[in-house]
Amino acid sequence: MKYTKYLLVLSIVLTVFAIGFMFSQSARPVGASTFQGQDYMGTTTDQTWTTLVPKVLKSQGGALGTVSVTTVGTGSLTFYDATTTNVNLRTNNTATSTIVLANFQITTSLGSYTFDRTFNDGLIVVWTGTNNASTSIMWR
Repeated sequence: MKYTKYLLVLSIVLTVFAIGFMFSQSARPVGASTFQGQDYMGTTTDQTWTTLVPKVLKSQGGALGTVSVTTVGTGSLTFYDATTTNVNLRTNNTATSTIVLANFQITTSLGSYTFDRTFNDGLIVVWTGTNNASTSIMWR
């Protein structure tokens, strides 16, 4: 009987801490990519990029985040979920048309465009056109 009061107070305190801990856990935002929490990587394109030469940005899974157009140009940037543009070197000879993440016309207005598209194999970007735009590409 002597310790009953102390045990009751202790159990109440522990219950309050347990409830507080459960509610303090931050939930993952709805619609966020599965790569939430990883740092973003980035690169820029400029007039020195060569048309039709693929640039491997990442060689494993991740998420294409944002493309910011700082100077418009002609043509497009195409992003692929792959580590090579050679269909004969891909697992199961996966067709190029099935691995396109985004085809971004760089003749569009200046601004930032969010894709938030996940990829499994890697991230490759290819520029086609005659006057490349200046862009910033973010991925994780």
